[in-house]
Amino acid sequence: MIKIAICDNTKNDIENEGKKLEGFAKELGIKISIEKFTSGEELLNVYEIADDFPPIIFLEINLQGIDGLSVAKKLRNDGYMGEIIFHTKSKSEVFVSFDVDAFHYIVKGETSLSREKEIFVHAYEEIKKAEEEFITVSYAGECMTIPLKQIKYFGVNKNLVEVHYGTNKVFKFYTSLAKISHSLIDKGFVRLSKSVIVNLIYVNKKTKSDVFLTNGKAFEMGRAYKKDADLLIDEYFRSKEVLRI
Repeated sequence: MIKIAICDNTKNDIENEGKKLEGFAKELGIKISIEKFTSGEELLNVYEIADDFPPIIFLEINLQGIDGLSVAKKLRNDGYMGEIIFHTKSKSEVFVSFDVDAFHYIVKGETSLSREKEIFVHAYEEIKKAEEEFITVSYAGECMTIPLKQIKYFGVNKNLVEVHYGTNKVFKFYTSLAKISHSLIDKGFVRLSKSVIVNLIYVNKKTKSDVFLTNGKAFEMGRAYKKDADLLIDEYFRSKEVLRI
């Protein structure tokens, strides 16, 4: 069972989108449940207290009160790792949506039904994949299993490695960044220096010397790692720039 949230001002649009998603799920033999929100404030209030918030959100941008982009930004800053799909009448914010790591952008009345189905299937596959990918670390008798998608970065602090994940969570353990880097090959992580490995999905901006994460954290690229880091980050940005509607 996969939970899906739909947030829109217009109840008719919520119902129509819900019926589409239920139809897609039935065709594919997928079980879903849909939670419906009529404002960004309502969605954020539920997110703050929910233990199991939907990992897929269909979000209108032009909401009354707090707008959809602000909702998405707040969710990301609070550590939300699910897929945000903008389902909106507006076309103008398509590129701004990259700033909140939007999974996709659907224009109401213009994006074809077949394309919406493709987006739904891809989002579902990403959620299932994320559930299967994790890293297990331990220290002083405590063992921690962390989904890779929740990890923002690894950093060295004295003789310990710190993994920063979720909403400002940190776990310290003994290992080397070389071992971590090797184990995360082709998993969407990039080494920036002797002391830092970052998750590409949290990279918001890159300058000639520094990399900035979505939470505002900045890291300098080490000379020995800069060439490979530049290449991997640029490839990631290019993959996010082409967004078919």
